[in-house]
Amino acid sequence: MAYVDLTQAEKLELAEFMRNYRAAIGDTVRGLHTQYLLNTSWTNSIAAIWAKCANSDQIPDDSGLAGADHTMAKTDFTPILTWTSNLLSAIYGAGGDSAVNWPTRATVDGYGVQMAGPENV
Repeated sequence: MAYVDLTQAEKLELAEFMRNYRAAIGDTVRGLHTQYLLNTSWTNSIAAIWAKCANSDQIPDDSGLAGADHTMAKTDFTPILTWTSNLLSAIYGAGGDSAVNWPTRATVDGYGVQMAGPENV
C-alpha cells in the first residue's frame, strides 16, 4: 500500500497529525534553545549570585503567570534547575545514553505547573 491508496479521510487525518507534529517539534526545539540560553546565563553569572542566597530564601516573582507558585524558596527551585541542566546535558551534550535517573512525567508536569501555572502548561 502507498500514500496514493489512502482514503481521503486517512490523508486528512495524516496531514493534520503531521502539521501538529511539526509545530510541536518547533515548540520543543524553541523551548530547548531558550533553556540553553538561560543555562548559559546561569553558568556565566547567575550561579554566583544564587550561591549567596540561603536555601530558605523566598525568591520574589513578578512574572504575572496566572496560577504559578509565586512563593518559591531557593530549595523549591533546586530540583527544577537540576532537571533542566540534566536535560540539556543529555540532549545538547554528547547525546545518546544518559545515566540520569529521570523524574516521572507527573513530576515534570508538576514543575511546569509550579513554575508557570496550569493555564500556561
